[in-house]
Amino acid sequence: MFHDGNSYMKLERIAKNFYIQGLIDGMSFMKTDLFNMSQEHSVGIPWQIFFAIMSADKFKDMTSSQIVAIFDKYLEEHPKEWHYRVSSIFIG
Repeated sequence: MFHDGNSYMKLERIAKNFYIQGLIDGMSFMKTDLFNMSQEHSVGIPWQIFFAIMSADKFKDMTSSQIVAIFDKYLEEHPKEWHYRVSSIFIG
């Protein structure tokens, strides 16, 4: 299920941890496999995917609980963004 900020904010802490881990796993996939495939086939990467690829490294030394705490704080301070998909907010 894809969440927007409104539904994400209603999740229990453990569900938030798993959801964020899934986002980061997806970003890691894009960084390795998708990037390599684009290079092998000389296909351009859309800027949104390129940004996600570059963002994945900033989380490598953080625990999922730390990332959730940072993301939750951001959402609490920016309720005007809650109608957007969590993935868009997280990467953006």
